[in-house]
Amino acid sequence: MSVWHKKAMLDQLRGVGSHASPGAVPTPAPLQSEPPVHVPAPIASHDILHEHAQDILEAAPDVHDAIRADAYDAFHDSRDARELAGRLQSIPLPESVALALLEAKKKATPQSTANKVFEALMALPKDVRDIAEAHPHVLGHFVKAVLGKE
Repeated sequence: MSVWHKKAMLDQLRGVGSHASPGAVPTPAPLQSEPPVHVPAPIASHDILHEHAQDILEAAPDVHDAIRADAYDAFHDSRDARELAGRLQSIPLPESVALALLEAKKKATPQSTANKVFEALMALPKDVRDIAEAHPHVLGHFVKAVLGKE
């Protein structure tokens, strides 16, 4: 559940925000002193466990919380960037935010070993690929090198 879903639920319980009934006067929440929040050390941008979607959506000031919640759900419900692109079509986000979410999804999607090997093979010139395919031992050594195995 995103922070925006939680905020909407709290607003609904308090009778504040867009979920309040028409004509209702919102009651302010009692003031409480909150303890200082510990901010953890930043996580490397390539870490697939980092919450990239939340960072991107919090940095978008002109986006309503309900739209942020929908975009957050779309990010986490999508298997890859292609599926996310399809889901974001129906969410009214600024283009820069949508592109940032897509880029983060690409970085956060683990790449399979087969894809790594295929991409490395396709990066070779065609004549080199033809030679490697004609000699299975050479191809086997190449695959081991790509995977980092001896």
